[in-house]
Amino acid sequence: FVETLARDYATLPGKATKTLADEIKAAADASDEPVTVATRGATASRARSSGGAEPAKAAAKSPRLVLSMAPFDCDSIPPERRYLVRGSRNELVANLTRFREWTVRDMPGRPTSHEPPDEFQLLAEILPLSDGARLSWSLRDGASDRYVWGGGIDLTTVDWGKTQQQTVSMIASGMNVHISAGRLAQIGRRSTNDLIAYDMWLRGQTEHLTHEPKGLEQGDKLYREIIKTHPNFAPAYSSLAQLQNVAHFVHPGMFRTRERTDEALQFARKAVELDPMDSRSQLCLGWAHAMAGHHDQAAVHHQLAVELNDCDPWTLVSAALGFALRSETAMARELAKRAAVLSLSPTGTQWRYQAMIRYLNGDYDDCLQAASEAEVSIQNVLAWKAACLVRLGKYGEADKAADRFIG
Repeated sequence: FVETLARDYATLPGKATKTLADEIKAAADASDEPVTVATRGATASRARSSGGAEPAKAAAKSPRLVLSMAPFDCDSIPPERRYLVRGSRNELVANLTRFREWTVRDMPGRPTSHEPPDEFQLLAEILPLSDGARLSWSLRDGASDRYVWGGGIDLTTVDWGKTQQQTVSMIASGMNVHISAGRLAQIGRRSTNDLIAYDMWLRGQTEHLTHEPKGLEQGDKLYREIIKTHPNFAPAYSSLAQLQNVAHFVHPGMFRTRERTDEALQFARKAVELDPMDSRSQLCLGWAHAMAGHHDQAAVHHQLAVELNDCDPWTLVSAALGFALRSETAMARELAKRAAVLSLSPTGTQWRYQAMIRYLNGDYDDCLQAASEAEVSIQNVLAWKAACLVRLGKYGEADKAADRFIG
């Protein structure tokens, strides 16, 4: 952490930041069942020594989903250039491990029927081109043996490093989207008694991100069920904090209370205590602090969330809104732009956040475009659209948008 500040920002942490870092480290050291990179490192080590049988057994008992990566097929690449392939794979693994809802492990060979059922498998191949190589990949659902996603991109030797970084970030982001979609299709209407913690959390996310009162209630119920059976599953706590932070926006007539604010902080702090390396936990703690009026603390946790996972469009766009609300316009613009690049198919919620960020930054033409995109699925963005139209001097259109919002 100190090295990062010195290298990237030419500064050293202040007393408050050092205290925060010490608290995070202490929480990680004290955890009974830490969900940390160390766990993954031990698993990978056992995979190399035992041929993968022990990690597979452990993965089947895990409350998380498993993502296995087969070795990249690079037989067609000249031996002197295979180090580039190894570098690409290592970079991809590093990006994938930032998504803490599932566990990443090595798969010693091609997929077999003995792999864990709660698993997705990433297969990739690199073929030579005249000025570089083509990376092709596919994502396989181990439970159904179906391929749920695939793609390919050309990497040039001229600018391999930059192209590789952009490519693996987009693959990691796409994997997150398609793993969630594939898993939702797989679990269908199964009873919650038959689901692992990740499945229940995913179902809870689907419910509460509708931003409808019924969805929030169902999401709250599912997250609390997870805590009863898997009390060390950090995403359940961060999601409960997220619910408390948005409830007064979703329920008409509900006002934010001190009790709700304190509960959000309690859940978010517990999530960070369980897994300080989870970007979502840090993100939700940032928003819990913001809702409590602790804006300096909010900025620290939003920055930590971005540093922990700059491959997740949701982390980037949510943190960007936090920076925009604190009038840190340059950072808000940068993060929002990166989120837009990584989003393969932005959701209505992401477009709504983009609209708010652009309005707060004074980018009114861009705000109008984002609000129009979000309007298809999220009607409450009409309030931001109306405000934007007023700023642009289009008062007649603003009246219509406001009437639609109120009606």
